[in-house]
Amino acid sequence: MSGTTNTASGLNVAVKKVVTDLASKLSSNAKIVTEQDGEWNALLERWSDIGKQTPAAIVSVATEADVQETVKQCLSHGVKFVPKAGGHSLWSTIGAEGIVIDLTAFNAVVVDKESGTVTVSGGSQIKDAIAPLFEAGLCSPFGTANTVGAVPQAVNGGLTIFSGLLGQTSDAILSARLVTATGDLLTISSTSHPELLYAIKGAGTYFGLVTSLTLRASPLSTLSSDGTIWKTTAPFPASRISDVIGALAPLASSPDPRATGALIITKSPQGDGSTIVLASLIFFGSSEDANAHFASIKALGPFVWGEKRVSYAHVNDDFDPFCATGGFKRHVVAGVPGVPGDPAIWEAEVKAYKALIEKAGAQAARSMVCFMWVGKGEAGRWAESAFGHRGVAAWVEAVVWYTDEGSAEAAWEWQVEALRIGTEGFREEEVETFQNSSRETPIKSRFPGEGRLEKLTALKREWDPEGVFTNVFL
Repeated sequence: MSGTTNTASGLNVAVKKVVTDLASKLSSNAKIVTEQDGEWNALLERWSDIGKQTPAAIVSVATEADVQETVKQCLSHGVKFVPKAGGHSLWSTIGAEGIVIDLTAFNAVVVDKESGTVTVSGGSQIKDAIAPLFEAGLCSPFGTANTVGAVPQAVNGGLTIFSGLLGQTSDAILSARLVTATGDLLTISSTSHPELLYAIKGAGTYFGLVTSLTLRASPLSTLSSDGTIWKTTAPFPASRISDVIGALAPLASSPDPRATGALIITKSPQGDGSTIVLASLIFFGSSEDANAHFASIKALGPFVWGEKRVSYAHVNDDFDPFCATGGFKRHVVAGVPGVPGDPAIWEAEVKAYKALIEKAGAQAARSMVCFMWVGKGEAGRWAESAFGHRGVAAWVEAVVWYTDEGSAEAAWEWQVEALRIGTEGFREEEVETFQNSSRETPIKSRFPGEGRLEKLTALKREWDPEGVFTNVFL
Protein backbone atom coordinates (compact mmCIF):
# COMPACT_ATOMS: atom_id res chain seq x y z
CA MET A 1 0.00 0.00 0.00
CA SER A 2 1.37 3.42 -0.90
CA GLY A 3 1.48 6.50 1.31
CA THR A 4 -1.72 8.53 1.60
CA THR A 5 -1.99 11.55 -0.70
CA ASN A 6 -4.43 14.40 -0.05
CA THR A 7 -5.81 17.00 -2.44
CA ALA A 8 -2.96 19.03 -3.86
CA SER A 9 -4.76 21.65 -5.93
CA GLY A 10 -3.18 25.07 -5.78
CA LEU A 11 0.35 23.79 -5.26
CA ASN A 12 3.14 25.09 -7.43
CA VAL A 13 4.33 22.87 -10.27
CA ALA A 14 7.49 21.64 -8.56
CA VAL A 15 5.72 20.74 -5.32
CA LYS A 16 2.96 18.98 -7.29
CA LYS A 17 5.62 16.84 -8.92
CA VAL A 18 7.08 15.92 -5.53
CA VAL A 19 3.64 15.06 -4.16
CA THR A 20 2.75 13.01 -7.22
CA ASP A 21 6.03 11.11 -7.34
CA LEU A 22 6.03 10.40 -3.59
CA ALA A 23 2.48 9.04 -3.58
CA SER A 24 3.52 5.61 -4.78
CA LYS A 25 6.86 5.45 -3.02
CA LEU A 26 6.15 6.13 0.65
CA SER A 27 5.43 3.46 3.22
CA SER A 28 1.88 2.58 4.22
CA ASN A 29 2.01 4.68 7.40
CA ALA A 30 3.37 7.80 5.72
CA LYS A 31 1.12 10.66 4.67
CA ILE A 32 1.29 13.67 2.39
CA VAL A 33 -0.84 16.35 4.00
CA THR A 34 -1.99 19.55 2.35
CA GLU A 35 -4.03 22.49 3.57
CA GLN A 36 -7.32 20.85 2.60
CA ASP A 37 -6.68 17.92 4.95
CA GLY A 38 -8.14 17.68 8.43
CA GLU A 39 -4.76 16.91 9.99
CA TRP A 40 -3.17 20.03 8.61
CA ASN A 41 -3.61 22.35 11.60
CA ALA A 42 -2.39 19.78 14.11
CA LEU A 43 0.76 19.06 12.09
CA LEU A 44 1.36 22.78 11.61
CA GLU A 45 1.53 23.41 15.37
CA ARG A 46 4.89 24.47 16.76
CA TRP A 47 6.35 25.46 20.10
CA SER A 48 6.48 29.10 19.00
CA ASP A 49 4.50 31.10 16.49
CA ILE A 50 7.38 33.52 15.92
CA GLY A 51 8.27 33.33 12.25
CA LYS A 52 5.70 30.62 11.64
CA GLN A 53 5.09 30.05 7.93
CA THR A 54 2.68 27.94 5.90
CA PRO A 55 4.37 25.29 3.74
CA ALA A 56 3.05 23.93 0.46
CA ALA A 57 2.73 20.48 1.98
CA ILE A 58 3.75 18.40 4.98
CA VAL A 59 5.20 14.94 4.41
CA SER A 60 4.66 12.86 7.53
CA VAL A 61 7.29 10.14 7.21
CA ALA A 62 7.24 6.82 9.06
CA THR A 63 10.48 5.10 8.03
CA GLU A 64 14.06 5.91 7.17
CA ALA A 65 13.31 5.03 3.54
CA ASP A 66 10.48 7.60 3.59
CA VAL A 67 12.92 10.26 4.76
CA GLN A 68 15.49 9.46 2.09
CA GLU A 69 12.90 9.26 -0.70
CA THR A 70 11.36 12.59 0.29
CA VAL A 71 14.75 14.29 0.30
CA LYS A 72 15.57 12.76 -3.09
CA GLN A 73 12.32 13.93 -4.65
CA CYS A 74 12.74 17.44 -3.27
CA LEU A 75 16.29 17.59 -4.63
CA SER A 76 15.18 16.21 -7.98
CA HIS A 77 12.46 18.83 -8.42
CA GLY A 78 14.26 21.75 -6.80
CA VAL A 79 11.89 22.02 -3.84
CA LYS A 80 13.20 23.35 -0.54
CA PHE A 81 12.45 21.46 2.66
CA VAL A 82 12.97 21.60 6.41
CA PRO A 83 12.74 18.75 8.93
CA LYS A 84 10.59 18.96 12.03
CA ALA A 85 10.86 16.69 15.08
CA GLY A 86 9.68 18.37 18.29
CA GLY A 87 8.85 21.64 16.55
CA HIS A 88 10.77 23.78 19.05
CA SER A 89 13.24 25.22 16.54
CA LEU A 90 12.49 28.59 14.97
CA TRP A 91 13.90 27.10 11.75
CA SER A 92 11.60 24.09 11.42
CA THR A 93 9.15 26.13 9.34
CA ILE A 94 9.06 27.09 5.66
CA GLY A 95 6.79 29.02 3.31
CA ALA A 96 4.72 28.06 0.27
CA GLU A 97 7.85 27.37 -1.77
CA GLY A 98 8.74 24.33 0.32
CA ILE A 99 7.83 21.21 2.24
CA VAL A 100 8.06 20.28 5.92
CA ILE A 101 9.37 16.75 6.47
CA ASP A 102 7.52 15.89 9.67
CA LEU A 103 9.45 13.19 11.53
CA THR A 104 7.00 12.77 14.41
CA ALA A 105 5.64 9.39 13.28
CA PHE A 106 9.18 8.10 12.70
CA ASN A 107 9.68 7.39 16.38
CA ALA A 108 11.55 4.35 17.62
CA VAL A 109 13.84 3.99 20.62
CA VAL A 110 16.04 0.93 21.12
CA VAL A 111 17.98 0.49 24.36
CA ASP A 112 20.81 -2.05 24.38
CA LYS A 113 21.66 -2.60 28.02
CA GLU A 114 24.50 -5.01 27.25
CA SER A 115 26.36 -2.57 25.00
CA GLY A 116 25.31 0.49 27.01
CA THR A 117 23.70 2.37 24.11
CA VAL A 118 20.42 3.93 23.08
CA THR A 119 19.35 4.47 19.47
CA VAL A 120 16.75 7.13 18.73
CA SER A 121 14.97 7.72 15.42
CA GLY A 122 14.55 11.15 13.86
CA GLY A 123 11.09 11.74 15.32
CA SER A 124 11.81 10.61 18.87
CA GLN A 125 11.36 13.25 21.52
CA ILE A 126 13.40 13.38 24.71
CA LYS A 127 10.55 11.92 26.78
CA ASP A 128 10.47 8.92 24.41
CA ALA A 129 14.14 8.21 25.08
CA ILE A 130 14.48 8.67 28.83
CA ALA A 131 11.59 6.40 29.83
CA PRO A 132 13.00 3.16 28.32
CA LEU A 133 16.50 4.12 29.44
CA PHE A 134 15.25 4.38 33.00
CA GLU A 135 13.50 1.02 32.75
CA ALA A 136 16.82 -0.52 31.68
CA GLY A 137 18.67 1.10 34.57
CA LEU A 138 20.54 3.48 32.26
CA CYS A 139 20.74 7.19 31.51
CA SER A 140 22.03 9.47 28.75
CA PRO A 141 22.66 13.23 28.91
CA PHE A 142 19.56 14.48 27.11
CA GLY A 143 18.18 17.99 27.56
CA THR A 144 15.59 19.37 29.95
CA ALA A 145 12.42 19.62 27.83
CA ASN A 146 10.39 16.46 27.25
CA THR A 147 8.95 17.45 23.87
CA VAL A 148 12.16 18.60 22.21
CA GLY A 149 13.39 16.32 19.43
CA ALA A 150 16.08 14.01 20.82
CA VAL A 151 18.11 14.03 17.60
CA PRO A 152 18.18 17.80 16.92
CA GLN A 153 18.89 18.50 20.58
CA ALA A 154 21.89 16.20 20.45
CA VAL A 155 23.36 17.23 17.11
CA ASN A 156 23.09 20.93 17.92
CA GLY A 157 25.36 20.67 20.95
CA GLY A 158 22.97 19.54 23.61
CA LEU A 159 23.21 21.71 26.72
CA THR A 160 22.26 19.47 29.61
CA ILE A 161 22.18 19.35 33.39
CA PHE A 162 24.15 16.09 33.17
CA SER A 163 27.26 17.58 31.56
CA GLY A 164 29.45 17.41 34.67
CA LEU A 165 29.05 13.65 34.87
CA LEU A 166 28.12 12.57 31.34
CA GLY A 167 29.21 15.37 29.01
CA GLN A 168 27.06 17.36 26.62
CA THR A 169 24.47 15.39 24.67
CA SER A 170 26.67 15.70 21.58
CA ASP A 171 29.56 14.08 23.49
CA ALA A 172 27.47 10.93 23.87
CA ILE A 173 26.92 10.45 20.12
CA LEU A 174 28.59 7.25 18.93
CA SER A 175 27.14 6.88 15.44
CA ALA A 176 24.43 8.18 13.16
CA ARG A 177 22.51 7.56 9.97
CA LEU A 178 22.39 10.62 7.74
CA VAL A 179 20.81 11.61 4.43
CA THR A 180 23.24 13.85 2.60
CA ALA A 181 22.74 16.81 0.29
CA THR A 182 22.82 14.40 -2.65
CA GLY A 183 20.18 12.11 -1.15
CA ASP A 184 22.63 9.36 -0.17
CA LEU A 185 22.18 7.50 3.11
CA LEU A 186 25.37 7.15 5.14
CA THR A 187 26.39 5.47 8.38
CA ILE A 188 28.54 7.87 10.40
CA SER A 189 30.89 6.63 13.12
CA SER A 190 34.49 6.76 14.29
CA THR A 191 35.38 4.33 11.50
CA SER A 192 32.94 5.43 8.78
CA HIS A 193 33.20 9.07 7.69
CA PRO A 194 34.70 10.15 11.05
CA GLU A 195 34.99 13.72 9.79
CA LEU A 196 31.18 13.88 9.65
CA LEU A 197 30.96 12.44 13.16
CA TYR A 198 33.02 15.45 14.28
CA ALA A 199 30.62 17.77 12.44
CA ILE A 200 27.33 16.33 13.64
CA LYS A 201 28.46 16.51 17.28
CA GLY A 202 27.45 20.15 17.55
CA ALA A 203 26.63 21.26 14.00
CA GLY A 204 24.63 18.35 12.63
CA THR A 205 21.76 20.45 11.31
CA TYR A 206 24.01 21.87 8.62
CA PHE A 207 25.40 18.66 7.13
CA GLY A 208 22.38 16.50 6.40
CA LEU A 209 19.17 15.10 7.76
CA VAL A 210 19.99 12.73 10.61
CA THR A 211 17.58 9.81 10.58
CA SER A 212 18.87 8.17 13.76
CA LEU A 213 21.53 8.47 16.44
CA THR A 214 23.16 5.91 18.68
CA LEU A 215 24.36 7.41 21.94
CA ARG A 216 26.34 6.19 24.92
CA ALA A 217 24.22 5.20 27.93
CA SER A 218 25.57 4.98 31.48
CA PRO A 219 24.33 3.17 34.59
CA LEU A 220 21.79 5.12 36.64
CA SER A 221 24.12 4.73 39.58
CA THR A 222 26.34 7.32 37.88
CA LEU A 223 23.81 9.92 39.03
CA SER A 224 23.47 8.74 42.64
CA SER A 225 23.45 5.56 44.68
CA ASP A 226 19.75 4.96 43.97
CA GLY A 227 19.63 6.63 40.54
CA THR A 228 17.43 9.51 41.69
CA ILE A 229 18.15 13.22 41.40
CA TRP A 230 17.87 15.87 44.11
CA LYS A 231 16.06 19.08 43.08
CA THR A 232 14.69 22.21 44.65
CA THR A 233 13.31 25.54 43.47
CA ALA A 234 13.84 28.22 46.10
CA PRO A 235 11.92 31.47 45.46
CA PHE A 236 12.87 34.88 46.88
CA PRO A 237 11.45 38.38 46.39
CA ALA A 238 13.33 40.22 43.65
CA SER A 239 14.49 42.74 46.21
CA ARG A 240 16.86 40.06 47.52
CA ILE A 241 18.65 39.51 44.22
CA SER A 242 21.95 40.78 45.64
CA ASP A 243 21.83 38.30 48.53
CA VAL A 244 20.95 35.39 46.24
CA ILE A 245 23.65 36.09 43.66
CA GLY A 246 26.13 36.66 46.47
CA ALA A 247 25.52 33.15 47.74
CA LEU A 248 25.13 31.50 44.34
CA ALA A 249 28.08 32.99 42.45
CA PRO A 250 30.80 31.25 44.50
CA LEU A 251 29.09 27.88 43.98
CA ALA A 252 28.81 28.45 40.24
CA SER A 253 32.36 29.75 39.94
CA SER A 254 33.86 26.51 41.21
CA PRO A 255 31.25 24.02 40.11
CA ASP A 256 31.19 20.58 41.61
CA PRO A 257 30.51 18.18 38.68
CA ARG A 258 27.58 16.85 40.73
CA ALA A 259 25.88 20.26 40.97
CA THR A 260 24.09 22.47 38.49
CA GLY A 261 21.51 25.17 38.63
CA ALA A 262 20.08 28.47 37.49
CA LEU A 263 19.09 31.84 38.87
CA ILE A 264 15.82 32.96 37.26
CA ILE A 265 14.08 36.33 37.28
CA THR A 266 10.39 36.07 36.42
CA LYS A 267 6.88 36.80 37.69
CA SER A 268 5.47 34.88 40.63
CA PRO A 269 3.31 31.92 39.60
CA GLN A 270 0.93 32.94 42.39
CA GLY A 271 -0.51 35.60 40.07
CA ASP A 272 0.01 38.49 42.49
CA GLY A 273 2.07 40.46 39.99
CA SER A 274 5.26 40.36 42.02
CA THR A 275 8.67 39.77 40.49
CA ILE A 276 10.63 36.95 42.06
CA VAL A 277 14.06 35.36 41.90
CA LEU A 278 14.21 31.57 41.74
CA ALA A 279 17.23 29.51 42.64
CA SER A 280 16.64 26.30 40.69
CA LEU A 281 19.13 23.78 42.05
CA ILE A 282 20.05 20.20 41.11
CA PHE A 283 22.47 17.78 42.76
CA PHE A 284 23.58 14.30 41.80
CA GLY A 285 24.17 12.64 45.12
CA SER A 286 22.61 12.21 48.54
CA SER A 287 20.13 14.69 50.01
CA GLU A 288 22.56 15.31 52.85
CA ASP A 289 25.35 16.23 50.46
CA ALA A 290 22.96 18.39 48.43
CA ASN A 291 21.85 20.38 51.45
CA ALA A 292 25.45 20.79 52.56
CA HIS A 293 26.49 22.01 49.11
CA PHE A 294 23.65 24.54 48.85
CA ALA A 295 23.55 25.49 52.55
CA SER A 296 24.36 29.14 51.80
CA ILE A 297 21.23 29.44 49.63
CA LYS A 298 19.00 27.71 52.16
CA ALA A 299 20.33 29.97 54.93
CA LEU A 300 18.93 33.01 53.12
CA GLY A 301 15.41 31.82 53.99
CA PRO A 302 13.50 31.42 50.70
CA PHE A 303 9.70 31.45 50.71
CA VAL A 304 9.92 27.65 50.46
CA TRP A 305 12.78 25.18 50.11
CA GLY A 306 10.70 22.36 48.65
CA GLU A 307 13.44 19.82 48.03
CA LYS A 308 12.51 16.52 46.43
CA ARG A 309 14.04 13.49 44.78
CA VAL A 310 12.90 12.51 41.31
CA SER A 311 13.66 9.57 39.07
CA TYR A 312 15.57 10.03 35.83
CA ALA A 313 12.34 9.18 33.98
CA HIS A 314 10.66 12.29 35.44
CA VAL A 315 13.61 14.67 35.65
CA ASN A 316 12.10 17.04 33.07
CA ASP A 317 8.47 17.01 34.19
CA ASP A 318 8.67 20.34 36.04
CA PHE A 319 9.38 21.99 32.69
CA ASP A 320 6.31 20.57 30.92
CA PRO A 321 4.18 23.76 31.20
CA PHE A 322 6.83 25.59 29.19
CA CYS A 323 6.60 22.99 26.41
CA ALA A 324 3.07 24.09 25.46
CA THR A 325 2.62 24.80 21.76
CA GLY A 326 1.58 28.19 20.41
CA GLY A 327 2.15 31.71 21.63
CA PHE A 328 5.21 33.75 20.77
CA LYS A 329 8.33 32.31 22.39
CA ARG A 330 12.03 32.67 21.74
CA HIS A 331 15.17 32.09 23.76
CA VAL A 332 18.54 33.72 23.16
CA VAL A 333 21.61 32.39 24.94
CA ALA A 334 25.09 33.84 25.44
CA GLY A 335 28.00 32.10 27.11
CA VAL A 336 30.65 33.86 29.18
CA PRO A 337 33.95 32.62 30.66
CA GLY A 338 33.18 33.76 34.18
CA VAL A 339 30.15 33.90 36.44
CA PRO A 340 28.51 37.36 36.28
CA GLY A 341 28.40 37.69 40.06
CA ASP A 342 28.26 41.46 40.47
CA PRO A 343 24.95 42.25 42.23
CA ALA A 344 24.63 45.44 40.17
CA ILE A 345 24.31 43.33 37.02
CA TRP A 346 21.35 41.43 38.39
CA GLU A 347 19.73 44.50 39.88
CA ALA A 348 19.86 45.94 36.36
CA GLU A 349 18.36 42.70 34.99
CA VAL A 350 15.46 42.97 37.45
CA LYS A 351 14.87 46.57 36.41
CA ALA A 352 14.91 45.72 32.70
CA TYR A 353 12.57 42.76 33.22
CA LYS A 354 10.08 44.88 35.16
CA ALA A 355 10.19 47.47 32.38
CA LEU A 356 9.31 44.78 29.82
CA ILE A 357 6.29 43.61 31.81
CA GLU A 358 5.18 47.18 32.44
CA LYS A 359 5.29 47.82 28.70
CA ALA A 360 3.92 44.50 27.41
CA GLY A 361 1.56 43.70 30.26
CA ALA A 362 0.64 40.47 32.03
CA GLN A 363 0.43 38.53 28.75
CA ALA A 364 4.26 38.53 28.72
CA ALA A 365 4.63 37.56 32.38
CA ARG A 366 5.95 34.08 31.60
CA SER A 367 9.07 35.62 30.10
CA MET A 368 12.24 35.23 32.15
CA VAL A 369 15.94 35.96 32.29
CA CYS A 370 18.41 33.65 33.97
CA PHE A 371 21.96 32.57 34.30
CA MET A 372 22.73 28.87 34.23
CA TRP A 373 25.81 26.98 35.18
CA VAL A 374 26.55 23.33 34.64
CA GLY A 375 29.03 20.97 36.18
CA LYS A 376 32.21 20.33 34.23
CA GLY A 377 33.99 17.04 33.87
CA GLU A 378 37.74 16.90 33.78
CA ALA A 379 39.42 18.70 30.87
CA GLY A 380 40.01 16.60 27.79
CA ARG A 381 37.58 13.87 28.80
CA TRP A 382 35.49 14.24 25.66
CA ALA A 383 36.67 14.04 22.05
CA GLU A 384 37.07 17.21 20.02
CA SER A 385 33.98 18.04 17.99
CA ALA A 386 31.96 20.88 16.48
CA PHE A 387 30.87 21.83 20.01
CA GLY A 388 33.27 24.60 20.98
CA HIS A 389 31.96 25.99 24.26
CA ARG A 390 34.16 24.12 26.75
CA GLY A 391 35.37 27.41 28.23
CA VAL A 392 31.91 28.73 29.07
CA ALA A 393 31.43 29.13 32.83
CA ALA A 394 27.87 30.45 32.69
CA TRP A 395 25.08 30.89 30.18
CA VAL A 396 22.94 34.03 30.24
CA GLU A 397 19.53 33.32 28.74
CA ALA A 398 16.60 35.62 27.98
CA VAL A 399 13.32 33.89 27.17
CA VAL A 400 10.21 35.68 25.91
CA TRP A 401 6.72 34.27 25.96
CA TYR A 402 3.86 36.56 24.98
CA THR A 403 0.50 36.16 23.26
CA ASP A 404 -0.01 39.60 21.69
CA GLU A 405 1.92 39.75 18.42
CA GLY A 406 2.10 43.51 18.87
CA SER A 407 4.63 42.97 21.65
CA ALA A 408 7.25 41.58 19.26
CA GLU A 409 9.39 44.71 19.09
CA ALA A 410 9.37 45.31 22.85
CA ALA A 411 10.17 41.65 23.51
CA TRP A 412 13.12 41.61 21.12
CA GLU A 413 14.50 44.89 22.48
CA TRP A 414 14.36 43.45 25.99
CA GLN A 415 16.15 40.25 24.96
CA VAL A 416 18.95 42.25 23.38
CA GLU A 417 19.21 44.42 26.49
CA ALA A 418 19.11 41.43 28.85
CA LEU A 419 22.06 39.79 27.08
CA ARG A 420 23.92 43.10 26.98
CA ILE A 421 23.55 43.53 30.73
CA GLY A 422 24.58 39.97 31.49
CA THR A 423 27.67 40.04 29.29
CA GLU A 424 28.89 43.64 29.49
CA GLY A 425 31.69 42.78 31.93
CA PHE A 426 33.39 40.65 29.29
CA ARG A 427 35.26 41.47 26.09
CA GLU A 428 33.33 40.98 22.87
CA GLU A 429 35.56 38.10 21.80
CA GLU A 430 34.89 36.34 25.11
CA VAL A 431 31.13 36.21 24.60
CA GLU A 432 29.89 33.08 22.84
CA THR A 433 26.47 32.18 21.43
CA PHE A 434 24.86 28.82 21.92
CA GLN A 435 24.63 27.68 18.31
CA ASN A 436 21.01 26.54 18.39
CA SER A 437 19.64 29.80 19.78
CA SER A 438 20.67 32.14 16.97
CA ARG A 439 21.81 32.22 13.37
CA GLU A 440 22.39 35.98 13.36
CA THR A 441 25.32 36.39 15.74
CA PRO A 442 28.89 36.14 14.36
CA ILE A 443 29.52 32.53 13.38
CA LYS A 444 32.83 32.56 15.26
CA SER A 445 30.87 33.08 18.49
CA ARG A 446 28.77 30.01 17.73
CA PHE A 447 31.67 27.74 16.79
CA PRO A 448 34.65 29.14 18.68
CA GLY A 449 38.05 27.56 19.12
CA GLU A 450 41.22 27.38 17.11
CA GLY A 451 40.64 25.80 13.70
CA ARG A 452 37.05 24.73 14.42
CA LEU A 453 35.29 27.13 12.08
CA GLU A 454 37.82 26.49 9.33
CA LYS A 455 37.38 22.73 9.64
CA LEU A 456 33.58 22.95 9.57
CA THR A 457 33.68 25.32 6.59
CA ALA A 458 35.85 22.87 4.64
CA LEU A 459 33.51 20.00 5.50
CA LYS A 460 30.48 22.02 4.44
CA ARG A 461 32.07 22.78 1.07
CA GLU A 462 32.77 19.10 0.61
CA TRP A 463 29.41 17.68 1.72
CA ASP A 464 26.90 20.44 1.02
CA PRO A 465 28.42 23.02 -1.35
CA GLU A 466 25.00 24.17 -2.63
CA GLY A 467 23.61 24.87 0.83
CA VAL A 468 20.78 22.32 0.79
CA PHE A 469 20.95 22.29 4.60
CA THR A 470 21.23 26.10 4.93
CA ASN A 471 24.10 28.35 3.90
CA VAL A 472 25.73 28.30 7.32
CA PHE A 473 29.50 27.78 6.85
CA LEU A 474 29.32 28.77 3.17
